[in-house]
Amino acid sequence: MPSLKQLTCLLQTGIWYCDPTIFTDVDFVAAESTDIPMPAERVKRTPSPATPGCSGWSSKQNIQAPANDIVASTSFCSLEEIMPIPCVENTTVNRPKRKIGKRTILTSTPYKNELQQEIDTKI
Repeated sequence: MPSLKQLTCLLQTGIWYCDPTIFTDVDFVAAESTDIPMPAERVKRTPSPATPGCSGWSSKQNIQAPANDIVASTSFCSLEEIMPIPCVENTTVNRPKRKIGKRTILTSTPYKNELQQEIDTKI
């Protein structure tokens, strides 16, 4: 734990002391909805058969470089396949539609009286 002088110096510069107990597990619960389980599919590689050491080789045998069968797994998949972007289902909310009316300043006019009568009849 830093001393009071160290804390005051940090606060004056705008740097805050890192307090690991400030957040609890409850604060991170909302982030769990975006956790995406990774697929458990793995590439199975078969080991090559064992060959005897150099004493078993014939001197006239042509030695060829082995073909590179092992390829990086990232060359066959895109970033979206490795870690896809979380998607939210499209939800449509049926909002009540308002009756669009004229904008007027309501003073003692026939229009105001008409609106007042409509309101009174609804009640």
